[in-house]
Amino acid sequence: MTPAQFALAVGADQMWIRNARRLLGRPAQRDTFEAQWLGIVHDLQLSLGVALADAARIADRVLDAQTDAQADAQTDAPTDAPTDADLLEVGVDASASIRLVVDRARLRTLHELRLAGALHLPSLDHRGRPATSHRPIVAELERRVRRNADVHRLLRNVGRPPAARLADLGSLGELLVALACAGVRFIVIGEAAGALLGTVRQPAAADVLHDAGLPTSLAALARVLNEHHACPRGTREDRLRHFDAAMVGALPALALDTDLGSLNVWTRVHVVGGYAGSQELAIDAAERGLPFPVLGLSSLIDMQRRNGRAMDKDLLFELRQLEIERRRIARLERYRRSLATDPPPRPSPPPPSRSTRDRFRG
Repeated sequence: MTPAQFALAVGADQMWIRNARRLLGRPAQRDTFEAQWLGIVHDLQLSLGVALADAARIADRVLDAQTDAQADAQTDAPTDAPTDADLLEVGVDASASIRLVVDRARLRTLHELRLAGALHLPSLDHRGRPATSHRPIVAELERRVRRNADVHRLLRNVGRPPAARLADLGSLGELLVALACAGVRFIVIGEAAGALLGTVRQPAAADVLHDAGLPTSLAALARVLNEHHACPRGTREDRLRHFDAAMVGALPALALDTDLGSLNVWTRVHVVGGYAGSQELAIDAAERGLPFPVLGLSSLIDMQRRNGRAMDKDLLFELRQLEIERRRIARLERYRRSLATDPPPRPSPPPPSRSTRDRFRG
């Protein structure tokens, strides 16, 4: 993992990771075990105010107990409340009146969610000039031919209603409709938004920007994820996870696999910000005949341009061609309306031309 991905997997910034390693004498490793260990230490120190050295000892005990219980199948059973096998007592005072208990099942799921977001989602803090692609000439020519073919398909797709484009998404469209019907407040972004606006690219995942400040929306999102057996992307699917509002709202991004397809849930993205700031940039669902709002075309172009990934260049090309075609259609529509309201005056006939003899006589 890169340092930025490792910081996302830990759930802390890179400066805290460097300082914690220096104070604890920890070697600079960037593997999944180290990310989970530092994540526990970070949560104990910042959330509960535990000293850094005590948090490190508690993290060692939690991970040692988790390693010993890997073969226990009861810890993999999803339940609404934590069982006795999931709870681990890591601290108690002399009077046994104060206890520190760790829920290992929730802790393991939280680590998997952080790790999936770090490995499978693009970084939101991309700065500087987009990376320059040094592709071979043959590959670049093939890419241009494919783009020309996509432009012809895109021009035929512009006139289709948004409801038909939603049906083309298949199971991803069903997942978005299920989120809207459950009461989740979100805005569709990414490739799914481009497909609903008119591009011909089939999205690999549905990206949504949800309202993390509304408890009812978080509870509805967790309920839909449990109904469709969501799991962090890249993890084994034989163990079911149980999501709730606290777990969904604790992370800035989620990379999930469900029964209906892949889902990326964002709390905040660059260019548009959070859900509250992106409402004015989204297209009204009632105008498009959709059960949920979609990010506007200009904002979507800015967001894809800022990503700087090579895989986003083809989508960015389609979005720009779609914007050009929409402007052309808007100009034609304005011209037709002007003809209907104020028809142009009929040109007067030209004056009769004089013959050569008349010109010489004059």
